[in-house]
Amino acid sequence: MNEVFAQDIKIKTQSMHVYQIEGKVLKPKSLNNDSFKNMIQETEIVINSGKYKGFLKDDGTFVIKCVQPGSYLLEVVSSKYVYEPVKIEINNRGKIRARKVNNMQPFQVILLQYPLKLKTNATYNFFQKREHWKITDIIFSPMVLMMIVPLILLILLQKSMNNSGFKNEMENLQLPNFDSSDNFPDVTKMFSNLIDRTQQKQLNHRLKNCIYK
Repeated sequence: MNEVFAQDIKIKTQSMHVYQIEGKVLKPKSLNNDSFKNMIQETEIVINSGKYKGFLKDDGTFVIKCVQPGSYLLEVVSSKYVYEPVKIEINNRGKIRARKVNNMQPFQVILLQYPLKLKTNATYNFFQKREHWKITDIIFSPMVLMMIVPLILLILLQKSMNNSGFKNEMENLQLPNFDSSDNFPDVTKMFSNLIDRTQQKQLNHRLKNCIYK
């Protein structure tokens, strides 16, 4: 009985194969050796949100051991630099494949070099950059445009009116002259004359009818 139990344990331990994930975090171009060492102390490698963890050596390399076959998401956690996550796939034979994470097109496979060579894309920006004063901010403001645009239109209109051709056209137009009060027509007289004419025509018409009768 004890021999059978020992054989079962031996078979299970032989069937459970574990592997290791290797890689290197490359030094950013903006850092010197001393700054890179400080960055290494603040950086760690996280797999599947903390299921496996690893730390960097002095040269930026890392090794995460005792990883079982499966699919994993590897991330570089840094307080200053941004790194793209990497998808790691380990089959039962121990073959390891690394590819980019594409959430928009998950079926698109872009393989990466293994052991991993991880480069930073950008730095975290925790503060909004203060805007600087520019002269264009005043020129293109709505209040200034409301004052400047009508002024420009008035200047252009005045120049066009001072043009000799425009003056000749205005002089050729025959408009009534109402400069003095004597030349201005009296509206009441116009209506009274019109009424008198109509009444005179009616009287003439009646007289004609009476004569013919």
